[in-house]
Amino acid sequence: RLESEVERITNDLNKSHAVEIQLSIAKQSEELTASHGEELARLRSEMELSTSEAIAQATEKLATSHTTEIKKLQSELRAATSSEIECILADAEQQRVSEAECITNE
Repeated sequence: RLESEVERITNDLNKSHAVEIQLSIAKQSEELTASHGEELARLRSEMELSTSEAIAQATEKLATSHTTEIKKLQSELRAATSSEIECILADAEQQRVSEAECITNE
């Protein structure tokens, strides 16, 4: 009778201990899941911020590059236009001189 009582108490303690272990494991699992969720959210936020910064930097670099290229093309266009105008003016002057000579020779 004593042995069966000891066995029952041992079984109860074992069951109680097993329940405590399961509850402890469940609690630790919940805490770990929550911690991982927080860490994932933090990493996601950092990644989004990093991506936004990278996009902003790339956009700024591209805008600067385009501005530089546009200024270069404008300068080339001004030089070409100026050269063309000089040629037109020279042709007009030559034509004026030729016409003046024709009038003078008549």
